[in-house]
Amino acid sequence: MANEDRLYTLLAATGITLVSVAHRASIRHFHRQVLDFRSDGSWTLHGAGSVRRRTDAPRVAS
Repeated sequence: MANEDRLYTLLAATGITLVSVAHRASIRHFHRQVLDFRSDGSWTLHGAGSVRRRTDAPRVAS
């Protein structure tokens, strides 16, 4: 995770627009918005701080 944090910090410093494709909440704090695609083809755009775990997301056993 240290490498991931360093990478996102360096990218943010460049001022570029960054688009990530991920399912982990650990990178959410590096983003301002989250685009959520639903299984029915719909989508929603949320502020990154307001996103909660999707109830229809597949569950992965840990």
